[in-house]
Amino acid sequence: MINEYETPIARALESASCEFEIAMREADFMLEMVDAKYEFNTMRADLKVYNESGDINDLSALYTEAGNEATQSKEGILSKIINGIKNFISNIINGIKKLFTGESKNIPDDTPVKGGKGLAEFGQNLMDAAKEHAGLIAFVTATGLGVVAYNKFNKQRDKIDQRFKNIKANIEKAKNEAGTITVGQCRKSLKMTINALEMYNNDVKKLEDGIASIKKQYPDGDYPEDVKKQFDSMVESARITNANINDASKAIAYLQGIIEQADHDKQAEEQKKGYVAQQKKNASKGSSVEDEDENYDTTSGAMRAANESALDEIMDLIASL
Repeated sequence: MINEYETPIARALESASCEFEIAMREADFMLEMVDAKYEFNTMRADLKVYNESGDINDLSALYTEAGNEATQSKEGILSKIINGIKNFISNIINGIKKLFTGESKNIPDDTPVKGGKGLAEFGQNLMDAAKEHAGLIAFVTATGLGVVAYNKFNKQRDKIDQRFKNIKANIEKAKNEAGTITVGQCRKSLKMTINALEMYNNDVKKLEDGIASIKKQYPDGDYPEDVKKQFDSMVESARITNANINDASKAIAYLQGIIEQADHDKQAEEQKKGYVAQQKKNASKGSSVEDEDENYDTTSGAMRAANESALDEIMDLIASL
């Protein structure tokens, strides 16, 4: 969504966020198609066993084959999701760093900007969320998830979801508050945000390593049921990461916009001061802006008359030839 702080860096991040969200939704759609195909394959397995008078062992083998095919398909999709998340995190971090190296770095820390304390607290809140996320990733990459473990995973996932709902609510509330914070508070929040994003990036790399470990252990793609469950939890973890980073990017873009707007306001104020100073200087010389305009018009008129006279002489010379 376009917000009131549509500055270059913030706009670039919003664009990257939109592109990232589209790619992740495409990946979600592909995962849904894989699940649908798995369901169809199990139905076909049932039909095959009925028609060919097979037994429970035949059915189990067909179910296993369908499950392995689904897991292998998810491997490729998950790798694309992971690469997309890593690239997006890199883009966000680079965008934040531009605020500390570009013209905006010259804005005094005590410059007031509109917003509530939720904006200043965003970096710390994201860091807390990143710590919980790290625990979730460590869990799913180290454990073959049975029923009990999967219930624990669901509880941890729900806890992270609730934390991000609170973060988003705090940000929206802070945007509409009448109070002010400072550019320094925004910068501090964004610096902590970089640390949190780097933690998320490390988590994504752990997911990547977890996939590689599973593929190495089962090169033929014949996965035990607990490994399939573990892999499904990795896919769900990647979805959680995607949602967290995408939500965070919107708050980051807003903070970036606030700082960039403060920079633009500062430049406008300096230009205004320069204009007023020039006016005072002109007044002290006894020459107003109107006087300068009149002098300019008089000079321009004299120059035009001289040019016309020279042109007449040239035309007369041509006529005499």
